[in-house]
Amino acid sequence: MQANITKAINHLNNGEFNLALDIFKNLTGLQGKNPQLWHLRAVAERKLSLFKASEKHFLKALKLAPNQAEIINAYGNLLNQLNKVELAKLKFKQAISCRTTYIDPHINLGNILFSEDAYVDAKAYFKSALLINSNSIGAKVGLAKCYNKTEDSLKAKNILLEILDNNPHNEQSLYLLGQIEKEYGNIPEAKKYFKSILAQNGASTESNKALASCYLIEEKVDSSISVYEKIINDFPLDYDAHHQLSLIKWSRSLPVDECFSNYKSAIERTNSTALMGEFGRKLLHAKAYDKAIKIADKILTVDKNEALAYIIKSNALRELGEFEEAVSISTQGLKNNKNNIHLLYEQGHAFIANDNASASLKIFDRLTHSDRNNLSCITLKSTSLKMLGKTKEYNELCDPNKFIYSAEVTPPNDGQSLIEFNQELNTELTKLHTSKQHPLDQSLINGTQTIGDLFPSKSPVINLLDIELQKHIQRYINGFSQHKSHPFLKRIMSSFQYQGSWSVLLQKQGFHKNHYHSEGWISGPYYNQIPSAVNNNGEGWIEFGVPGFNMKHKLEADYVVKPQNGLLVLFPSYFWHGTKPFTSDETRMTISFDVIPK
Repeated sequence: MQANITKAINHLNNGEFNLALDIFKNLTGLQGKNPQLWHLRAVAERKLSLFKASEKHFLKALKLAPNQAEIINAYGNLLNQLNKVELAKLKFKQAISCRTTYIDPHINLGNILFSEDAYVDAKAYFKSALLINSNSIGAKVGLAKCYNKTEDSLKAKNILLEILDNNPHNEQSLYLLGQIEKEYGNIPEAKKYFKSILAQNGASTESNKALASCYLIEEKVDSSISVYEKIINDFPLDYDAHHQLSLIKWSRSLPVDECFSNYKSAIERTNSTALMGEFGRKLLHAKAYDKAIKIADKILTVDKNEALAYIIKSNALRELGEFEEAVSISTQGLKNNKNNIHLLYEQGHAFIANDNASASLKIFDRLTHSDRNNLSCITLKSTSLKMLGKTKEYNELCDPNKFIYSAEVTPPNDGQSLIEFNQELNTELTKLHTSKQHPLDQSLINGTQTIGDLFPSKSPVINLLDIELQKHIQRYINGFSQHKSHPFLKRIMSSFQYQGSWSVLLQKQGFHKNHYHSEGWISGPYYNQIPSAVNNNGEGWIEFGVPGFNMKHKLEADYVVKPQNGLLVLFPSYFWHGTKPFTSDETRMTISFDVIPK
């Protein structure tokens, strides 16, 4: 019996989970009251993604040994994997209370809190873990991650370098050191750490991706492309690598077929419908609608019930002006995928495009009822209300006089005019605009967008603007009272943080397609370089309330704002907004951002 237990545990430790499970099934049949056997069986099942069976057997083990810290902790790992995070945290705390000297739940709690941006609390758990075992690499790396996030990168680096003194090949430490150096612009040092990982583990996908991003920062685009091509050659179903590679090739203004050649070759190797779906989405972003329809049809020849294929085809058809056909395709998809939320969403889109707002309102009422935090559904519900002339209900969501804020920003430096400040700001921002093409997956057309988050910045002038913007954002928030049933007002809080921040440079005929920000709360642009063309027929003006997709009958804007140098505009992120194109050769530069409650 003991020999079989040892053999099963060895299989478990070696990642041979099926072999381990076969033995544990036999052992639990022979010793049904042994909690450790049920515990180990549940662990093997969790590793094999047999979650229902795993939970059942964890509960059986806990019934036999309710105060066993190891079992409680392992059950917490399952709950965390199932996204039942609050329950997982309770289990880890219970495990700690059962045996305070058991290190694993301290580290597990620290990792969850870190993922929730609760860095101070996470730090406390990692420190308590180190009191149990001062040599724990997991606790040290966790603590270093917290220090790095709380702007004490020197402490973080010292901890990681200390780990490497004793464990020079520790990948976690090397990777985090590389990321810290990259964040601070020390690209040669960052590359050194990532290459050190790759020297011992050439298949380290994350290190390869990090190295590729370093090459991109150095504007060594060919080297970055080569690394991503290597990743895809080794792992043809790495969707993120495909995504990043296609974005890089798109930024070089390459032809559509060349931009997405990596998808084509990987699909030939794998015949993966999921990868075809990713390819189809890219074709939609590139406005290659006929090609998108072809890839959707190819998916349906493999799997006639694949919801994403119907979504891609319906989307492409309505953008081509085939509105009734789009409704038909999305309806057909729902026959094969009843109550599929994403297909319902696309059908609602198609109904709006086909001028059937009554049908779309029913869909988006249903979707917002099932998920009140889905801003995309809020946006399209508001469009349906507008089309139906339901002014009262529409204004509750989108009253421009209530929700749109505009103000001129005060120059941050005493004695410096707004013009002088913006000129200094433009000099810094221009250095960051390195792309040749508008982003593939953004609303921007004929212009460029900076990569990564703009705030905080190593540039003093950009950080000075950040401080001024935050004052206005706080003033905007303070003008509202919380309302529990309103999608914007229910999130009113005194503190906030950036969800993203970037600079946009529009060139001749440049504009922002009408769009909304589904992941934000408050959005806005700051205008720091405005051409004289804004005085001609509304060129470059920001307009609100016009959907950004093709429709039988285009809606009129609810509200427009004329840009001026130093102007800040704020509004709820679910508002449709976009700009009218420029016809002059002058450029326009803005800083845009999303914030969320903190």
